[in-house]
Amino acid sequence: MDVRNRVHDVRQTLGMQRQPEWGDTLQNLNRILIKSSQNNPYSSAARLELENEIRSFAGKGLQGASGEWLFSICSTAKLPRCTDWRFLQVGLPSWKIHDALTRQYRRTGSWLNLTQFAAGETRFPLGIAWFSDQEPDQNLVCAGHLRGMPNDWIQTHSVILRCRSTDIATIIKIPTVVDGFLSPIFMPVETNLNPKAGMAISLEPFPNDLDWGVSEWILGNIPVNLVDIKPVLATSTDYAKHRVSLVEDSLWAALDTFYQDQLSKSKMGTT
Repeated sequence: MDVRNRVHDVRQTLGMQRQPEWGDTLQNLNRILIKSSQNNPYSSAARLELENEIRSFAGKGLQGASGEWLFSICSTAKLPRCTDWRFLQVGLPSWKIHDALTRQYRRTGSWLNLTQFAAGETRFPLGIAWFSDQEPDQNLVCAGHLRGMPNDWIQTHSVILRCRSTDIATIIKIPTVVDGFLSPIFMPVETNLNPKAGMAISLEPFPNDLDWGVSEWILGNIPVNLVDIKPVLATSTDYAKHRVSLVEDSLWAALDTFYQDQLSKSKMGTT
């Protein structure tokens, strides 16, 4: 069996065990996959088939609780697409937008409120975005790895999003198996244990065995006045220092091993 299919199958089993309240939805998503002749949800074709169904249920997990601030890594190119953009013209190359944001950031020396550049609310894909309470450090690639982001998902021109937890407390949610269905790098927490947060899979140990990363939460659409941004760069040195890519079968094999290990532990009652 293809390793991508194995990853999907074991994640389905783990999802049913750890978050049984989402079992019917998981089975329905799998039926959509089969009907569209897809064996797993990790291709662009599968995503197109599943997005509308997932959007109906995304961001509906248990209420979460976090520290003072929440942070997310976001590509600069995504900002104009996911907000009512008012800064420069839509369609400019991301590096030009990033350069302009960087000049503003250096001029003020502090985080920039998103209302300087956009209006309304954020409109992220599926209506959700992934946040952690750990602020990314200077090495953006390693910070992404701790969040379960391979190099492929970390753009050179990026921004850090920051929200004060008390401002968005009602929309801080525990990630569900539905939220993470399209991502091969997601492990659901057990909802019967009343968790306060999800837990990312850290890719930082790769090519050794993967491990747990930072705490994570799901946020729905956020009013832009509650979002601060800081432009950051992922350098070629950062990328070269630690290559972790979903293009390589070795990462899929590491994910399969991680999930199978978690499944074995759950059968022995050690998780």
